[in-house]
Amino acid sequence: MSSPSTSNPASLQASSPTPQQTAEARAAFLASLNSTGSSVSAALQTRVQDIHSNAAAISDQEKQLRAETDALGKESKKYEKVTEDGAKKLKELGDVQNWAEMLEKDLLQKKRKTKEEMESVLIALAERKEAIVGIEQAVCAWVKEAHSTTLKRLSRSLRRISQKAPEVRMSLLALSSIKMLRSSPTISAEGATRSICGGMQNFLSLSNWSKDTDMLRLVTMAAIVLEIRAETMAPE
Repeated sequence: MSSPSTSNPASLQASSPTPQQTAEARAAFLASLNSTGSSVSAALQTRVQDIHSNAAAISDQEKQLRAETDALGKESKKYEKVTEDGAKKLKELGDVQNWAEMLEKDLLQKKRKTKEEMESVLIALAERKEAIVGIEQAVCAWVKEAHSTTLKRLSRSLRRISQKAPEVRMSLLALSSIKMLRSSPTISAEGATRSICGGMQNFLSLSNWSKDTDMLRLVTMAAIVLEIRAETMAPE
């Protein structure tokens, strides 16, 4: 048994499109397709233009970034060189500092050694000075004692001789007057010495002494000279 749609040819003719409708539908579809293609083509063209524009900007940015990267590379090399120079200078400064410390230690040691040597020299000089002063004092004391001893011996000899020779007693009186003449404010020491020597020479030349008394004359003159030298060398 067949269906009603297939069994009735009139219904089939009424439901199928006509050629005009088909042509119109095709034309509408083609128009819609062309419109859609134009829109898509315009959008694609706009997108391509945007891509080209962005590509140029990206290329410019890439060039700028590359230039900045090169500049940063040069700066980094410069900083590396500065860092290396700084490290060398720091090493040189460290060497100079070590050398300065060694020199300072050496100078301190030499200064300490020189100071010790100077102290030793000063101590030795002080000891020598004390020794020289002691020697001078000893020599002065010895000379003074020898001079005093000599005068005492001469005085004792003259006293013993004066007991036998009256002329010598007068010489002793002349010796005792030396201090009185030299201490006189009106007569200088040189004048007193000259007058005493002249008087004693006259006294001895006028005396008629024998050969035995010639020795007494020499002893008396020696005593006078020693007494005058003692008075002259004595401090004021």
